[in-house]
Formats: sequence, C-alpha cells, structure tokens
Amino acid sequence: MHETVLAQNLLAAILAEVAKHNAKPLAAKISCGQLSAVNDQALCFAFEAVAKDTPCQTTKLIIEHKPLQAACSRCSRTFDITLHTRRNLSQNTECHSERSEESPPSMTLTSSTKRQTQADRQGLVSKCPHCSSSDFQLLPDAPLMLEEIEFDRDQ
Repeated sequence: MHETVLAQNLLAAILAEVAKHNAKPLAAKISCGQLSAVNDQALCFAFEAVAKDTPCQTTKLIIEHKPLQAACSRCSRTFDITLHTRRNLSQNTECHSERSEESPPSMTLTSSTKRQTQADRQGLVSKCPHCSSSDFQLLPDAPLMLEEIEFDRDQ
C-alpha cells in the first residue's frame, strides 16, 4: 500500500515544519491530480496510524483533487476536464482523528463536489468551452503536493 509511504513522507515534512515554527499543526492540505492513484480513505487511515503519538496526532488532513486540464489547439486556452471513475472522485476530502486519550480512534470523511453538466457527469468532454473546438490536448496531471499547514499559534 503506497499510501503508507506517502503518509510517512507527509508526516516527516509536517514534523520538519513543526520544528521550524515550534507550533502544533491543526491541519495540512495536500493536492493531487484526478489521475493519481491516491486512495483518500487509505491515505487518511495511514496518516492517522503513522501520526499516532506525534504532534500531528490530531492534525486534520485535507486532500484536494485538482481537475485534469486540456489545452485547446485553436484558441490556446486551457480548461478543466472532470473524469469520473467507478470510485467517483471527489474534489475535496477532509479527514481527521477525533479522539481523546480514553476513546478509540474514529475518522470523519467529508466530500464536496462542484455542480456539473450532464456531459460532465458522464465524463464526456468533446469540445473547448471557449471556442467549441474539438481539437485539444490533455495536459499532465497535477502532482501530489503539500500545499499548506495550519498551525495553532496559541499553544
């Protein structure tokens, strides 16, 4: 499960920033492309496991899936393409451990999606929304990135 390795690397990066800022991390936002093989639930579970007994134990992990983009050959503008797979990718996922010292671990997952047209829901894009050309190229998928860490400055 590569999500465990991702969670370990994410934890190491957050802990490095914790040491620099000498503050408790409240939330960490990561982003990745729609075609990435990251399983949100597995990553949340792995992060919760590796963060146990660290300053990140209660850190909320926010995962944003960036839309795939295409470049129009006629007007040179870029536009988003939303692909839907059997796992029904969401735009954002938030997960965090809600536990006290006495309670067992629990996870909360919330998702939000944009309003979509019928063609978007079916994963069909046949033309540029700016000039209606059907001649476009898919651009590389967004990489996995640690975008932001929110710290508790009042500790």
